[in-house]
Amino acid sequence: MRKLVQAYVDLQAYMEKPAKVIGADDVARKYRRNGETRNIETIFGEVDVRRSRYESGQQVAGLCPLDGELNLPAGKYSHSVAKRVSGWATMGSFDNAIETFEQTCGTTVPKRQTEELVQRSAVDFEEFYRGRSVEEIRKSQKDSTITVLTTDGKGVLVYPQDLRKETRKKLEKEYGEQLYFRKRMAQVAAVYHVEPYKRSAEDVLAGLMDRTTKRTKAARPKPQDKRVWAGIVDDSEQIIGTAFEEALRRDPKQQTDWVVVVDGAEHQIKVITDQARAWSVNVTIVCDIIHAIEYVWKAAKMLYTDKQRQRKWVKAHVDRLLRGKVSQVAAGIRRAKTKRGRKLKKAERKKIDEAADYLLNHKYYMRYDRYLKAGYPIGSGVIEGTVRQLVNDRMDITGAHWRLKSAEAVLKMRALKKSGDFETYWAFHERQELKRNHLAKFANEKLPMVLSALTLAARRRRRQLPALRLVP
Repeated sequence: MRKLVQAYVDLQAYMEKPAKVIGADDVARKYRRNGETRNIETIFGEVDVRRSRYESGQQVAGLCPLDGELNLPAGKYSHSVAKRVSGWATMGSFDNAIETFEQTCGTTVPKRQTEELVQRSAVDFEEFYRGRSVEEIRKSQKDSTITVLTTDGKGVLVYPQDLRKETRKKLEKEYGEQLYFRKRMAQVAAVYHVEPYKRSAEDVLAGLMDRTTKRTKAARPKPQDKRVWAGIVDDSEQIIGTAFEEALRRDPKQQTDWVVVVDGAEHQIKVITDQARAWSVNVTIVCDIIHAIEYVWKAAKMLYTDKQRQRKWVKAHVDRLLRGKVSQVAAGIRRAKTKRGRKLKKAERKKIDEAADYLLNHKYYMRYDRYLKAGYPIGSGVIEGTVRQLVNDRMDITGAHWRLKSAEAVLKMRALKKSGDFETYWAFHERQELKRNHLAKFANEKLPMVLSALTLAARRRRRQLPALRLVP
């Protein structure tokens, strides 16, 4: 296979004919120098690409049009090598990716070069999503769907020099200058569409608390056109702002209801509110019901020792939560604390107060009776699963500690995989590489005709793209 690739590139060099080559600087390269060679590592092994370099008498760089015809990479490794290495490196450790590549391909890629290839592969991530049309993003164009935005944070172990400035200053004050690996927060986001799913408080309560009772229920609608991503370089404001930008790209006229599901973190709610105001959109912020129930359980465990009584008490209070009576639930928690009186320890009282305060502070985002009636999602299962798939399953593997650029690149490539956009992105990435590395060097960003008529006619018969690619 390596010899076949070598024969292919040799044939392109043989078919190359003299051409009028004008650079982007409008300087004509009149002199042709034959025999220029580049070594390219393909998935089958190393090949020598021989081509002509066109030069001028002036102090300007020579140009090799055949490089553009083959869309050769800027570095040593072909685009297909980068694609395979990037795909495997995002699914497991770099060492496992290198081992898999060595076992299945005809060349090797050292660890440092593997990390660099992953970083280069992710450079077009933002531009790829900014350039997508509504038709490309949304498979379902129903106006009845709900546009859901959801976000959460997750710490990633990084080198001390890659910590955010405020975090590092705080840790140095606490632990001194000798810092070991510490966590930097990665912000995770998801945008998707879902059909309304109307249900009653009894239905939700049965699903949450009554696991033994068999019940019939309508099929829950699944998220559609979901895009997930995470970033560790940008702060939460930028990631959440990108989520709003993505939602506006899908629904520019705000014809659907917009719902933002969060876990109750006050900083995230503030950022979401600010972004909604900045983008001039109306959103409904929903606090995850599971987090609210967890606070009720914490209070129950402080109040009662009997598990059956705890369950009965929690069930009654969750029922009131689902009916929108958040203030009553908080008041009931405080009354139960008062009745127990001196039997409670100071630490137990504190946890009970924390539960009541959490509910009161977030009651504006816990109007579950309205959300259920409108068919809105009230759980953060989508973002919890996204955090696990994007961050935990790769960034938290045993012994992993990250430099910032590598972590960001791996998160982007994993996001493409999980969003189902990897293949589409890679085709876009190769087109961008062609523009950056080759077309930008020539006048009018067009490659001169350097292949013979025989090769061009054969290409037209096969209906190939204008730029031949070094496939391996």
